[in-house]
Amino acid sequence: MKRIKTNKYQKKYRSCSLPFLFYDKKKNSTYWLSFDKRRKEFYWSQNLSYSLEDLAKAGLSYHYQANIYCLGNKRERPNYRIKVNHCHCFEEVIHALYKHPDTFVIPKEYLKEYSEQELRYLKHVQNFFHIIGLKDEKRSKELMEVTTKVDELYSQKRTLKNRLELNKYYKLESKMYEKEKIQRCNNTKATLFLNYHNMHIDNERIIESILKEERDYRIYRKHFKNRSRVGERHFLIDKDENYRAILEFMSEEEIKFKDLTENMVDYKSSGFKHFQDFKKDLEQKFLEESKWYKESFNENSTISYVKFRILEIIENNRIR
Repeated sequence: MKRIKTNKYQKKYRSCSLPFLFYDKKKNSTYWLSFDKRRKEFYWSQNLSYSLEDLAKAGLSYHYQANIYCLGNKRERPNYRIKVNHCHCFEEVIHALYKHPDTFVIPKEYLKEYSEQELRYLKHVQNFFHIIGLKDEKRSKELMEVTTKVDELYSQKRTLKNRLELNKYYKLESKMYEKEKIQRCNNTKATLFLNYHNMHIDNERIIESILKEERDYRIYRKHFKNRSRVGERHFLIDKDENYRAILEFMSEEEIKFKDLTENMVDYKSSGFKHFQDFKKDLEQKFLEESKWYKESFNENSTISYVKFRILEIIENNRIR
């Protein structure tokens, strides 16, 4: 948490020993504000967990490993090196992954610090970064030289000349760093894939059947009015959040559920010996899905039978 100066606008919050979600009109931002009556100081944080740490005497810890930028010391220039780091909220873990998508990894001894949901999320997002070709955030040689100059000036004795020169290189470093970050955020593949959908399939047999072009259909319960799926593109994603292929929907046929026939489906790759068992299982899934929309489903309900083609097979979460 950070200390802030008291002003007239904040005086009425001096009774808030617990964090109060404060809206700063001047900065058009919100943060958690609390008042320490012992020190007679305000503290603020944009993260509620940080605001509660001192009060509850509890905190979180997440460890990860990546190729991290290190300032070094007097004998060593700033450089990148693989090291274990940690943070105290999950949002900061995501930030670390965003900065280091190629080298980010959670060492086995720290996996217990994360929930299964968090690990799946990080795995999926990291694979997405691989798909769009996002590399680790790394300063250019020119920026590193400016940073080194800043460090040199900072370690020198403060004089008027030193302060002016230090300020000059601080501004230059900030300007160059921002420019390089903007360039990194200008990702053409992220723009291209913006309207793509995700098709999650946990059954590896079904995925292999699709990749071998033995299976080319998808069945949906019809609940979107006046919507055609033709032309949609989907990422085929497996149970481990790996991207396996890009599919494009080519045609869509609306039929009654009772008209779905054995020759229209590959029920064996779905793990069923008989078509009727497959159909009963599918009906149960559609019944459960209908409950979310407060709708009914029966033999006369409409389903969408969509055919697709493979645009590209993806290997190791990399697109050519």
